Amino acid sequence: ETPETPSDASLTVSLRQFVAYWRDEIEPYDAADRFFRLVKQVDETTIRRDDFMTFLDELLLFHPGLQFLSNHTEFQEKYALTIATRLMYHANLSRTGRITDREARAADLVDAFHLVDEEEDINRVTL
Repeated sequence: ETPETPSDASLTVSLRQFVAYWRDEIEPYDAADRFFRLVKQVDETTIRRDDFMTFLDELLLFHPGLQFLSNHTEFQEKYALTIATRLMYHANLSRTGRITDREARAADLVDAFHLVDEEEDINRVTL
């Protein structure tokens, strides 16, 4: 185990921890606020471009419309960066490099992510 690699024990979430998280961070909010709170870093009040990368990495791994990139790590990284940049351009109208909760809601980011999840042909999804 290296310093960068967490132990299996540190990756375990107890039911009590999950319920506490759900009650405090998810349950009181609507879908747009939930999305915003899940994407941004815990100690931040806005979303930055890099905050999308974890979600985009998962999209690249599992979306059937992106299978053609599965053996091309270099292109996966560029694709994810391009999409994150497009999301910022679309949502961050104030051009601060940070998406506020109001901007995320106005840009309908949660619906865009739902559409990507449901649409097999990812090229049909536009912002």
